[in-house]
Order: sequence, then C-alpha cells, then structure tokens
Amino acid sequence: MTLTLPLLFALQAAAAQGAQPAQQPITRAAYTSRLDENFAEFDTNKDGQITAAEITAGQTRQAAQLRTALEQRRTEVFNQFDTNKDGQISRAEFNAGNPINLPPVPPATTAISQLDTNKDGKISREEFRAPQLRQFDAADTNKDGVISPAEAQAAAQAEQGGR
Repeated sequence: MTLTLPLLFALQAAAAQGAQPAQQPITRAAYTSRLDENFAEFDTNKDGQITAAEITAGQTRQAAQLRTALEQRRTEVFNQFDTNKDGQISRAEFNAGNPINLPPVPPATTAISQLDTNKDGKISREEFRAPQLRQFDAADTNKDGVISPAEAQAAAQAEQGGR
C-alpha cells in the first residue's frame, strides 16, 4: 500500500512544524476538516480544484517550511552538543557532518494521475478526500467514527506490513 497524496501532505506539514503525528483519537469529522485545510492550502485560487501548478507551488512552500524547521533543529542540536558554550564544534564541521537531504519532490502529474478520477486534469475536493476517507474508514475497525490510538497503531502496522 502506498501513501496517498493527502496523507503525504499531512505528514509533510507535521514534519515542517516539528511535530510527531499525535496518538490521540480523531473523529471522521475532524479528519475531514484537516483534509479540507490541506486542500485549501493547495487550492490557492480558491476555485475548488487543485491544478498541477498549485501542487507544485504547495510542495515548494512545504519544502521551504521543512527546510526552515530542519535548520532550526540543527541549531538546537549544535547548542546541545556545545555544552560548555566554547564554540569548539564549529558550525561548518557540524553542518558538513549533518547535511539536509530532502527527498525529491514528485512531479505534480503523479498526484493528478492518482487522484483525478474524472480525468479533467484537476483534483476536486471530493477527489482529494476520497482515498483518505477510505483509509480512515478502513482504520476505524469498530465503525464508531473515531480512530482510537489502538486502531491507528493497527493501521500503521498494516501499512508497514504491506510494503
């Protein structure tokens, strides 16, 4: 099983904010709200569709946010290692030993081909939601409209087992 684009967006946003995905119950309504927020972030012209250009621009924005967060973390780690604050670990040495290697950004056509079910070259809100809501419904094994931490863990394990 591969990650669908909305889940990838959510994980990228969490990484850019330095957050770990929370192990708390989430309702389908809250999950849908998060999907809609992600959709709105990419639908910059607010026409209810995501174009390839909007995906590219959104991915570029997210990559810049991730880079900023990683650079901040790099500084924090340097300061942690330099416990006596004498500056003996030079930044150049530290940076050379800890390069930032971001994965390549996939082409927008990949997202379009995965999500554009009506093949109009754009992703509607419904097309954006559908694969993620299917995953939500599959993870919500007791069908109570909430993914508990146990259900989230089981879904994550199933995802890892499917690779």
